[in-house]
Amino acid sequence: MVHVPRYADAVTIVDAAFWALCLVLAASGATKVADPSAFAAALRELGLPGVRGGTGRSAAVIVGAVEVGLGLNGLVLGGWLAAGLAAVAYGAFTVVVLLARRRGLASCGCFGQRSGAPTLTHAAINAVSAVVCAAAAVVGPSALAVGLEPLPVAAAIAVVLSVLAAAVVIVVVDTR
Repeated sequence: MVHVPRYADAVTIVDAAFWALCLVLAASGATKVADPSAFAAALRELGLPGVRGGTGRSAAVIVGAVEVGLGLNGLVLGGWLAAGLAAVAYGAFTVVVLLARRRGLASCGCFGQRSGAPTLTHAAINAVSAVVCAAAAVVGPSALAVGLEPLPVAAAIAVVLSVLAAAVVIVVVDTR
């Protein structure tokens, strides 16, 4: 029998993936709140209910604020509800990206002015993100601080750097 240190089960791959996706949610939302124009333009071009005839800026800011809230909630509190709500959000983003692609939009506005054209890769990343968050909802991810607390400092730093790297990769792929 191999002895596994107690802290080995403190952070699962599902926890780490969920935290990375929460960072992406918060970053995406922050870009919309700071400058809602790109996402508002996409909402107008899509003709979504509640945006028709308006500028879409209020809707873009609201969506952005909700994203920031969902991302921070997942990181600070964790739990099945935060993960379930993030799964629903990523599912909705998948639909929006597919609609934007189908209608030939130049940008989905997901990351503000830095957003690229809506692609199947972007839609696939959102769909996989929805599945990861749904899986996290089943296992109930821990809050970031709770998950890292029992780890030795070097392991905690490695997890944090891995989570940050994963979030950056997702943002880079989605914005090119």
